[in-house]
Amino acid sequence: MINPERRNFFNLLEDRRAGWVILLLAVALRLGVLFLVADQPLISDASGYFKEAGYLATGTSYTPQWPPGLPLFLSIFGRLNSGEFLARASMLLWFLALALLGYRLVLDASREEKWTPEGAGAARFGANLFLIAFALYPCYILNSVDTLTQLPTAVGVTAAAWLTLRLVRGAGTGTAVILGCVLGFTALIRPTSLVLLAGVPVYLAVKLKKPLPPLAAFLPAVGVVALWLLVADNMTGHFVFINEANTWNLFLGNNPYTPLYKTWWLGSHAGVESGWPANFRRLVVEIDTLPAHLRSGRYAAVAWGEIAGRPDLFLVRSLSRVRTYLATDSFTGSYLVKIFGLPLWVGLAAIAADGAFYVGIAGAVVAALFAGGKALPGRDALTVLLGISLLYALPYFVSFSHPVYHIPTTPLLAVVAAVFAGRLRRGGDFWVTLKNSRKRRVGLWVVAALFAAIQIEWLVVMAGEIEQLEHWAGGFDSWDLVDQCCSNLVDRTPFAWAKVPEWAGREEEFVRRAGFALLAALAVHDKKAPDGKFLEHLPLIERASDDGRNFVKKAVNWALRQIGKRNLALNAAAVKTAVKIAKRDSMAARWIAADALRELTDEKVRGRLRAKAGKMKPSR
Repeated sequence: MINPERRNFFNLLEDRRAGWVILLLAVALRLGVLFLVADQPLISDASGYFKEAGYLATGTSYTPQWPPGLPLFLSIFGRLNSGEFLARASMLLWFLALALLGYRLVLDASREEKWTPEGAGAARFGANLFLIAFALYPCYILNSVDTLTQLPTAVGVTAAAWLTLRLVRGAGTGTAVILGCVLGFTALIRPTSLVLLAGVPVYLAVKLKKPLPPLAAFLPAVGVVALWLLVADNMTGHFVFINEANTWNLFLGNNPYTPLYKTWWLGSHAGVESGWPANFRRLVVEIDTLPAHLRSGRYAAVAWGEIAGRPDLFLVRSLSRVRTYLATDSFTGSYLVKIFGLPLWVGLAAIAADGAFYVGIAGAVVAALFAGGKALPGRDALTVLLGISLLYALPYFVSFSHPVYHIPTTPLLAVVAAVFAGRLRRGGDFWVTLKNSRKRRVGLWVVAALFAAIQIEWLVVMAGEIEQLEHWAGGFDSWDLVDQCCSNLVDRTPFAWAKVPEWAGREEEFVRRAGFALLAALAVHDKKAPDGKFLEHLPLIERASDDGRNFVKKAVNWALRQIGKRNLALNAAAVKTAVKIAKRDSMAARWIAADALRELTDEKVRGRLRAKAGKMKPSR
């Protein structure tokens, strides 16, 4: 036992008021982040959800490409004619729901038959540790201010676990009905969680041996999903199973061209210009020529045909899907670099912090499982927490997987870890069990080694991409090699934006060219990048305009022209930069400026930009 006088901070975590203080600080942190990103437009998946929310808010018929749960929520604020800022701010409600549900679930999972004051204090200690973890966890901060589905799904999964545990412990039919509504709406947020819609009622039926509670949960869940299916059918004129992307995802993860480890790769590189294998591209184009109501069936047929025809590759891919699902998430770090344009070291720091939280939570769960006994929640609570976590993960082991997909179930693992922390706080000597059992010790080390190997494998794969880029950069020795590499490969990576200033600042002629060739390629290919990403690189172009080396000055000129041809606003900014460059005292600068101004002020170029701007205006 630790001397209580030396545990003042830990003593505070047993106080009921500590949770509210932690929650207020967590909200304050997120509000600060919210105002920092307020000027950044929503892009990629976040933009897609926001766009479909606009359709729902205005009653516009559309084909749902994205799961409708989050757009339905966002449409509430869309009816207020609010913009992206309020949509971002509304995501804070999901964080508050997760924090409160998680806190309550830790307390309930910690409850024992004989509830002593010491036990209650230890439970609050664990619950407050839960709050601290998710207050500071980088990916949960990002998802609190961006319109993505990870956080809402985490809320749905956590609420389902809490309500299921209450039913197991004797709650009434009303709780079962609420559980059904939660399961149904969670399926609309992430259709992969449909497996919970069947699995949770089956568990309740087996556990309670009563028909009413599982039926009271199952029927509302089916009703919520069925109601949306009717809405989607009415909008599109054909059956849509929640959204169009479900069979597409199965197809992406199971076709002859799916990578054996990076099963998500075809999905994250979607598009004709993405570097898809030529035969795969032809297959997609062939299917896309079919009538809309036949495409999903064709995608599914190809996927199941690949699974049946090559069960050996399906097994290899599925093992890879399990490993990548369990790997530490790098999404937040790459998002900060690629989308917000932050330095690479910031992204790496976020990845390290995410890894520390995830590995710490998972490590505590593994230790608690092997310690056994009172280190764990009660059997019912443990079954619910781990069972729902596993059920939720199963679809990803069949389609395609990525570490980002474990984010919604991490809070359930954190509940187990928090209960363990509370029991340790109370003074339980759980290590005696491990000390006295060689099998448990060996099992713990084996599982820990496997888990560590999964993290190392993932980090090696991700670090290998960066190392490979640097290796190629050192071998750049011709302009055509540089341009092909930057325009057809490097600009597709999460590290592309970080490499622009890094390479542009190097002295080697072809490496510096690579920096500006990459910027030019991003101006053409990164359709979703906000204008701010390009505006902040104009001073880089201006500084490099005095470099008189032929292959550098041509790349600087190329980058300036491509930025100026994206839209009217960037055209004006590029012209202004060219005028400034023209005043510099070097022949290279004057040539860059004259050539750029000749194209960027051409009336045909500006006419195309005006026409493009007209097409982008929303139709009424």
